[in-house]
Amino acid sequence: MPAGDQRYSKARRLRKRPQFLALSRARRVATQHFLFLWQPNGLTLSRLGITVTRKIASAVGRNRVKRLLREAFRRSGEALPAGLDLVVVVRRGAPGLSQAQVNQQWLQALARLPRPPA
Repeated sequence: MPAGDQRYSKARRLRKRPQFLALSRARRVATQHFLFLWQPNGLTLSRLGITVTRKIASAVGRNRVKRLLREAFRRSGEALPAGLDLVVVVRRGAPGLSQAQVNQQWLQALARLPRPPA
């Protein structure tokens, strides 16, 4: 298990509508079941927002996908560049994925994000 703070605190969440709307024209990275919108936020930590519409699944399915994505975000640790706002838009078929499949698509998307200069 990676060292450090592993909590998903309120400071690491995008919670307000303007925060989500600010990323509507952001850069995009797509995987089979997710669309990742991202942009630098000027902070020392990265923040996550998740969007799942009712067309995707019932409330149980939508909540399950959000839980799996939050866990992938929490565990990504050093793979996730610092200082990013990231919104994940869930596509059809995602509620049937396992945690391993979500992690795989998460890491695929992170590999395509640019690294900040050291």
